[in-house]
Amino acid sequence: MRLRILLLVTMVLAFGTARRAAAQGDPWKNAQAAFNQGETYYLSGKFDDAAAAFKKAYEARPMPQFLYNVGAAYHMKGKKASEPESYDKAVDYYTRYLGENKDAKDKEQVEKVIAVLKAEAERLRAAAAAAAAAAATQPTNPTGTQPTPPTPP
Repeated sequence: MRLRILLLVTMVLAFGTARRAAAQGDPWKNAQAAFNQGETYYLSGKFDDAAAAFKKAYEARPMPQFLYNVGAAYHMKGKKASEPESYDKAVDYYTRYLGENKDAKDKEQVEKVIAVLKAEAERLRAAAAAAAAAAATQPTNPTGTQPTPPTPP
């Protein structure tokens, strides 16, 4: 009886190890698993996690479409958070996508998106600079209270 249990446990462990080794060695499966995780993150609004998962998919299987997905994740993060840095990352990954996919059918559309994102990132930076300049010209009140207007004579 003990021999049967030991044999069964050994077979289960060997089968599990073989499956893990096969999964680790199969770039398609690794890429698909990472893509599925990225898609879940993307749909739940976790754009940094989505970008990381799509990058992992690309590392497993270097397909330009994964670069596009990384760009899309950063694009959405930039849109939701008004972050020019995220737009910059989106531009980088969209550009890499086009660079690796010379025959992209959506090339014109992606190029337009890149131009729009560059302009939006610049607009956000200009608005932040203007807000900082305006804040710098405002008088400061160290007590945090409204200054009392002078009493008329």
